[in-house]
Amino acid sequence: HVQGWPKFVSGLWMATADKDGLVAAAYAPSRLTTQLSGGRAVTVETITEYPFSGVVNMSISASAAFSLFLRVPHFATPASTVRMNGQEEKALQPGTLHELSV
Repeated sequence: HVQGWPKFVSGLWMATADKDGLVAAAYAPSRLTTQLSGGRAVTVETITEYPFSGVVNMSISASAAFSLFLRVPHFATPASTVRMNGQEEKALQPGTLHELSV
């Protein structure tokens, strides 16, 4: 039972198959610093009380553009939104990955 948290934390983030993007597979307070293909440096800090709060804030610093895929939980409502730099993104589809160009 004591290995539950370390395994959960190690599964928060995944690289895409081509190493050209990131997937937010689960949400918890965290900080990820990594390199994508081409040596692009990326740091993502996630601030949240999810699942006790439906709000997830991410601060992203990257040396070049990349694709970020956000897991949209199957229980998300059609009114769920994503905002990037204050701009609202298109509607989210529960149970899918929502792609952002960051």
